[in-house]
Amino acid sequence: MRKTKKLLSMLLGSMIAVSAVGSIRAEALAYFVDNPLEAPAGYVEYNDTSGLFAGIVNNNVYSSYIKFLDEDEESVEIWLYYDFTYNTTRFTVNHEKIAEFDAIYEKYSAELDMDYYKREGAPSNKPELGAKVIIFDQYDENGNKTKDPTVMESKQELISEMTAEMYKAGCLLDAEYSGMAALGMKGFHQSLVMFVNLNGQTAGSEIERLDEISAKYYDKHKVIYDGTETLDLYYVRVGFREADELAEEIKEVYPDASCDIGVFLNSAETVASGTTDLIAEIEETACDIDENGTVEITDATAILESYANTAAGIAAASAENPMDVNGDGAVGIDDATFVLTVYAELAAGMR
Repeated sequence: MRKTKKLLSMLLGSMIAVSAVGSIRAEALAYFVDNPLEAPAGYVEYNDTSGLFAGIVNNNVYSSYIKFLDEDEESVEIWLYYDFTYNTTRFTVNHEKIAEFDAIYEKYSAELDMDYYKREGAPSNKPELGAKVIIFDQYDENGNKTKDPTVMESKQELISEMTAEMYKAGCLLDAEYSGMAALGMKGFHQSLVMFVNLNGQTAGSEIERLDEISAKYYDKHKVIYDGTETLDLYYVRVGFREADELAEEIKEVYPDASCDIGVFLNSAETVASGTTDLIAEIEETACDIDENGTVEITDATAILESYANTAAGIAAASAENPMDVNGDGAVGIDDATFVLTVYAELAAGMR
């Protein structure tokens, strides 16, 4: 009894100490794509109508962005976004709860109908790090990859529901959702070279014709043949501003030709928008006891009152009590402490 009074005293003291901060909103839900992928800082979007970068991304759907590095516009940095995914969700799964995770996912899998599911087991030497699971969509209703989020279905609500069930079952260490994501590839090139594959067997006979065409666009133009028995390849030096128009004319003269530019690739990373920490969302929603959209001192007070009434025999405990915010099967001081912790983290900008 003395220990309980001491805990209550400490808890009430903590509540008084943070009460001056005010209410903290518990709304953590992100929209499907609240900020579509934009140009990196300092770059402008480049409408690659001729598919100059198609070869670099293996003919995936992509967006391209450029930044000139000199006045002559011969040195250019390039960012490419490709391999777009939607409803991308990454789980870190408690290795001791893999079976429970699988059972819950199986219950939702048909309705979710994700395009991709992959799981990597926890490291054998560090199982506490958990298994890694990723799910995402990538194809529109016609079975095509797309960079247009408006043609994709949002599954965030259902994924959040499934995640909440997994969290309650103790399956998850981390869970993150992104409405839209892509691979970002950065490259650099100076004195641009276009690779022109005429897709024939010209054996270099078209150097003169290609030289004539490229002379219209670039005064430093140069054409070299570097083909083989299976690859009808020409190197054409061209300025970046002129590359797109030159490629278009080459394709008019040689309808089967493909034109790509050479880029020195030097970095790659995943870019995303609409990202949500699903576990933080679950915890903040659970801590909003009165469901008024905010995590407040009064939420912790309500838990303490429920705990006191149950302990005094005034109210019976419930197996599905929403005040059991930490999911340990009982309503007590730990739940009020949990609410205060979430409240303090929100106030400190840690969530």
